[in-house]
Amino acid sequence: MASNLHDKVMGMAQQLISSPGENSQKLYNMLRLLAKYRSQLIVNTIVQEHGFIVQSGPFKGMELYKDVSEGCLPPSCLAAMNRNCTM
Repeated sequence: MASNLHDKVMGMAQQLISSPGENSQKLYNMLRLLAKYRSQLIVNTIVQEHGFIVQSGPFKGMELYKDVSEGCLPPSCLAAMNRNCTM
């Protein structure tokens, strides 16, 4: 599965590089693509090691939905969003 993701992202990156347009816009699009790619690698690692279970905080042990329309899985699984923020 991982190599399929790598191949897909590599193909998308090559398309971006060879597409017409300003280099600044190409770089912006490339950075966005690579940020999404990195985020997916992090999700894959967390799910492989812990599943969809919250690891700490008040929701520790809760199973998260596997398919969500919004949000980011890593902070939810790691309970980073469950802590009080103080400034």
